[in-house]
Amino acid sequence: MISKLHYITQEIEGKTHAQLAEEACIAGVDWVQLRVKNKSYAEWKAIAIETLSVCRKHNAKLIINDNVELAKEINANGVHLGKEDISTAEARKLLGSNFIIGGTANTFEDIKLHAPNVDYIGLGPFRFTSTKEKLSPVLGIEGYTQIINKCRANNITTPIIAIGGITSNDVSTLLNSGVYGIAIASAITFSKDKRETISQFLAVLKLPSLEGQGVGKKRIILPYNQDLVIRAKELRKNSTLGEILLWKQLKGKQRKGFDFDRQRVIGNYIIDFYCKDLMLAIEVDGSSHNSKQEEDANRQAVLENIGVNFLRFSDTKVKQDMFNVLREIDLWIDNSEKESLRDNPTLNPSQEGNLTTN
Repeated sequence: MISKLHYITQEIEGKTHAQLAEEACIAGVDWVQLRVKNKSYAEWKAIAIETLSVCRKHNAKLIINDNVELAKEINANGVHLGKEDISTAEARKLLGSNFIIGGTANTFEDIKLHAPNVDYIGLGPFRFTSTKEKLSPVLGIEGYTQIINKCRANNITTPIIAIGGITSNDVSTLLNSGVYGIAIASAITFSKDKRETISQFLAVLKLPSLEGQGVGKKRIILPYNQDLVIRAKELRKNSTLGEILLWKQLKGKQRKGFDFDRQRVIGNYIIDFYCKDLMLAIEVDGSSHNSKQEEDANRQAVLENIGVNFLRFSDTKVKQDMFNVLREIDLWIDNSEKESLRDNPTLNPSQEGNLTTN
């Protein structure tokens, strides 16, 4: 899946590309494009390997700018190619279908050339930016609208990523023109509060931010399918014995003072138990799940992608070993609180269990 927010690293004094990537990932980015200029292949490779390690740690995708060979060698997630690089058609032949390929475009003709071979297109610049050398003509909102209308008329549906001097105030207008997402460099790199900056971009893109993941941070509002609310109520009435027994131990803030909901709708799914302050989902899997393991894994991956944490127990374990089930839940909460205190050193340890804000 192509992210709607791409972060592009830069050469700046005092910080490495890997450090910039880590700061952005910690603040909520899940897609990093490594833009290295004027380095030898060996230097570039060392930078890329270090940055890839950061991205893997934070479950973010790493896209290498301009260098197909390097992307393939280190097994990055993909490559982004400029107008003067190897063609995207040739890159696809070299990399195959398992790598993400993006291409730079400034005109509709560029998009037509790239579309059969790429997973997304970086279209720009939106306005003047000093980040990129050899800047193409500035498009402005009128240019984006005209080009995307031509794409629609020609049935080109490749995701378009807007790039070039974009601020959070520009995003709504760009989305209305038909772009899929945005690529940001300086606005994140030079931000004094990257978490706040990235949260602003994600909010306008209507994506969940990291504001609220874990104890001690603001809750985020997760999307939900209202059509499933009635179904969730039906499931409450027909709970398994394991679900009933576990609910007796979760309700009333019995677990470290945290409030859990029962049969909570998140996105297009219904979760057995959910704590919004912890963003923790607890699933009790009965025998019917034995044939749904792949479906469960896919569902969990979707929800983890928007920040939900998971604990899973079998119905049998809940019924026969409640002590260790509760021990595992409490241990998870304790670890979450410790991580929150490390991230928020100004919080007093006496606030544990009551760190969230409404």
